[in-house]
Amino acid sequence: DLFTLQWTFVVVSGIPPSIRASYGMAADRGRLFVFGGNIAGPGSITTYENDLYQLNLTTATWTELNDKNTSGPRPTGRIAMGLVALEGKIYMFGGYGLAGYLNDLFVLDLVTLRWTDLSNAALVGSPPVPRYWHGFTTCYRRLFVFGGFTGYPGPRYLNDLHQFDPTSMQWTDLSGAISGDQNIPRDRHGFTSFEGRLFVFGGQDSSGGYRNDLLGIQA
Repeated sequence: DLFTLQWTFVVVSGIPPSIRASYGMAADRGRLFVFGGNIAGPGSITTYENDLYQLNLTTATWTELNDKNTSGPRPTGRIAMGLVALEGKIYMFGGYGLAGYLNDLFVLDLVTLRWTDLSNAALVGSPPVPRYWHGFTTCYRRLFVFGGFTGYPGPRYLNDLHQFDPTSMQWTDLSGAISGDQNIPRDRHGFTSFEGRLFVFGGQDSSGGYRNDLLGIQA
């Protein structure tokens, strides 16, 4: 509670997601969504999940949105993807799965519960290189991707900034137009927006060290 600054355990009903890490989470209109992540299986074998759960924040009830109640091409199992909600839809970008680093873009319509693979659509521009542990947020009805870690063309941390416009279906690389203080390549950082500005906080850089710097840019 942001008024009392008090944490409270939420008593829920239904079957919640299994224990996991490195999943995606987004909220939209009184609902919380959890997708994928990894689960330590027998012998510490890591599995890449592609299950989707919804928590109704009014009734505190968990529901699994599986192949029986969703349609369209479901994203493959993955960890460390970007997941955001925008205007009644959930967007997912990138991550890491059995196929390695990913840069696919999916959208789930929360009314029809239909998945669409936008990577196969007639997109304008080039998507960001495959990556995981990147930042993914929304601002002014657009999607933004910042940084992360990639294996293409070799293992490296990233500090590029990309924009996707769902209306025009266009990717734009904004990296070359950015000036000001240097934003160090990083992954596992915080990335969000507020009143037309994008903010990056912390993360891990190529030295292996953790950061606590805060940078902002007008979207």
